[in-house]
Amino acid sequence: MAKKNILLLALVVLLMNVGCSTSGFMKKGATNSRTAPRQHRTVSSAPDMPLVMNDRVSAWLDYFQGPGRNHFERYLARAGRYQTLMRGILREEGMPQDLIYLSLIESGFNPHAYSRAHAVGAWQFIRPTARRYGMRIDGWLDERKDPIKSTHAAATYLRDLYDEFGDWYLAMAAYNAGEGKVRRVIASSGTDDFWRISSMGRKYFRAETRDYVPKFIAAAMIARHPEKYGFNVTPEAPFAFDTVTVDTQTDLEVVAQCAGTSVEEVANLNPHLIRYATPYHEKRYDLRVPQGTAQTFEVAYADLPEEKRINVVYHRVARGETMAKIAHLYGVSRSTLAQANGLRTASRVSPGIQLVVPIRGIRLASIREPLTPSRKQKDSETTSSSRYRVQKGDTLGRIAAKFNTSNRQLMALNKIKNPRGLRVGAVLKVPSKGGSSESTSSEQTSLSYSIKRGDNLWKIAKKHGVTIAQLKEWNNLTNASKVKPGTALVIKKSKE
Repeated sequence: MAKKNILLLALVVLLMNVGCSTSGFMKKGATNSRTAPRQHRTVSSAPDMPLVMNDRVSAWLDYFQGPGRNHFERYLARAGRYQTLMRGILREEGMPQDLIYLSLIESGFNPHAYSRAHAVGAWQFIRPTARRYGMRIDGWLDERKDPIKSTHAAATYLRDLYDEFGDWYLAMAAYNAGEGKVRRVIASSGTDDFWRISSMGRKYFRAETRDYVPKFIAAAMIARHPEKYGFNVTPEAPFAFDTVTVDTQTDLEVVAQCAGTSVEEVANLNPHLIRYATPYHEKRYDLRVPQGTAQTFEVAYADLPEEKRINVVYHRVARGETMAKIAHLYGVSRSTLAQANGLRTASRVSPGIQLVVPIRGIRLASIREPLTPSRKQKDSETTSSSRYRVQKGDTLGRIAAKFNTSNRQLMALNKIKNPRGLRVGAVLKVPSKGGSSESTSSEQTSLSYSIKRGDNLWKIAKKHGVTIAQLKEWNNLTNASKVKPGTALVIKKSKE
């Protein structure tokens, strides 16, 4: 009898131990008794996440190797620029590093990506979520485009989602559809198994969310071993930079000149600066410049007067003008114009007041000079001017080049507010200085360049040894202007 009791007691203890050990395989937070037995549920804290293979993943593998191959190759090449940076941030945040492939399927690692749902950046944040996770969005910058700040925000957001749902696949579904949607689906479906919910069709998740996880898995499989899937890609150079600090608002074109590089390279390192300048009210701001150029920048920047660090013009408000009209005239947003002048976007502006307009493409020599000249200046310029009748095909830049002057001087001399409003037959005052246009061009000569296919302003400026700002001024171009093959550009060159 004693032996029988001992055997029964041992059996009870054994059953209790088995029950305790099996509970360790249940995912964090799983309390629903109707949840189906799940497979492939192990959550990894290692850099690589466990990946499930099924028919839906296989379909996405076929798509990326077939119809979607060209796009995917481009994304893999761009991954070379950002994946080391992003992996380092995810590792710093204690997150699985393979989560970088969410950025691959969200945007193809494109910091400028914009969706029809108004999501922006490599991690595709909408405004409310971006602001909730500490990113700034205003008239000067959009930190959703910053690969560093947006990756930190994405890591924090994904951690919060995993902490709530206890499963990476549900966390990804919530990243795509929103956490509120996933909560409601779990409550109404009676299960918290992503694959089981997905198998129920569009009753719970829309097709985009049902495909989101298998698409991620397929993308991660290929990105881990591209050669295995027939991809032979040359990756872009890694995102490498030095950090410098500016103590006044500074234009990226000025930064590029001081660093001895192109404005495109500086803009690519600072994609969140949407106005090509540091924020107006920031006294000190950290900027990225190409690796190895920090010292060159700091020496040149220290010698540059404060008034030459930002490209702006001044606009004197005329009767009937509004903030919206003035903003449209210069191709800036109303919020940017308001911020630059300490106003609200709904503020009324009185005739006669002078507004600061942050704008790219203005010669450094004109910075901080009023767009409308003083009475004394107008009188002196009027006495030394002659007349020119606008011909078909003329632009302000071409006329300025012809008479060896600048757009700004022509606008001031003729009270022109809209440089694009020239009409054929109009008579303009032009500086004469006692001679013809040929006699006044002793130091510079103008040539005409026909734009070729594949050209852009940066290539043309580099080819002719001039700046983008000069090209824009000479040809009356704005940020929104597009250069088309066959169009003729005026280029001023030194006779030397």
